[in-house]
Amino acid sequence: MKDWHVGQRVVCVSDFVDKKDDIYTTIYPTKGQILTIRSVDIEGDEEIGLRFEEIVNKKEYWNRGYLEASFIDHRFRPLDETRLDQFRVHLKTVPKRVEERV
Repeated sequence: MKDWHVGQRVVCVSDFVDKKDDIYTTIYPTKGQILTIRSVDIEGDEEIGLRFEEIVNKKEYWNRGYLEASFIDHRFRPLDETRLDQFRVHLKTVPKRVEERV
């Protein structure tokens, strides 16, 4: 079991293509999307459901009543912030080259 916590940033590692045509109006994460955990719920015996700051769905009727959809944790992995820092270094603005006037 992973130690998920509110405020943790994660990345979606699989698409929800099997859910795109369901009867609900649920907004689903997409593969590669970076999200911030808003809540962590235990669903069933050992399933963990995650909700995110970036995705807020209206409550729908599920097997336990009217609830906002949550997404099973095996579709996500923790975001390695140190790896992102390597890319941010390359995104810094480069000083404009000043042409010399002769």
